[in-house]
Amino acid sequence: MRKIIIIALLCISQYSNAQFDGNWYTFRIEDISLNSITKDKFITGRIGNYNSSKEYIARADTLNIIKRIVKNDSILYIITTPETGNSKENQMHKFIYHKNSNTLSTFFFDTLKQFQELQSSTENLEIKDIEKFIRDDNSNSSYLTYYRKETIDTYISYAKLIEQPTDKIIQLYENLSLVYTALHLKTQEEMLPYFLLKGMSKSVIQVPAYLELKINPLVSAEN
Repeated sequence: MRKIIIIALLCISQYSNAQFDGNWYTFRIEDISLNSITKDKFITGRIGNYNSSKEYIARADTLNIIKRIVKNDSILYIITTPETGNSKENQMHKFIYHKNSNTLSTFFFDTLKQFQELQSSTENLEIKDIEKFIRDDNSNSSYLTYYRKETIDTYISYAKLIEQPTDKIIQLYENLSLVYTALHLKTQEEMLPYFLLKGMSKSVIQVPAYLELKINPLVSAEN
């Protein structure tokens, strides 16, 4: 019986890890952002001319995963170091998997900020310190959502902005105006995550409005 329980627990552990692995995609307005999670690597990059004969990956960064911790079955923390070894500081990445939508939430700003504060205040940060940090972490607000390829392909199958009827284009810009108005009311501290997202911030702000109206979020020069 004890052996059966151990095997069952191992299977559950493997499943909990497996649901995060593989390629995850999101929009950068002009191109696609890629996150790839494996057992020991975390790879980020951009895909230009997605799903065409001219598709290419640009600015791909590879990080070595030195620790994976699954919390509450749906939350994954990975601790990484650069593959080149130029930085001695560990980086933390947090992901929450949503089974119903098959999506991955990322960029938990509060978690990252608190982890950096921990690194700054601790002379020799050890794995046990990181594990305690993870146990205490309760941040649940993320800024990025990543999707599986089949979901991205569904979104790209929507008609482009230039192909939409006038009333839908007007509705989109009305919705975007409301989003930007709300952003202008935020404090400098509340706006900080958007500044840190840099090239992704525009996508974070605009893509939800495109998807709500079923408009292809990839914006090209013709639009």
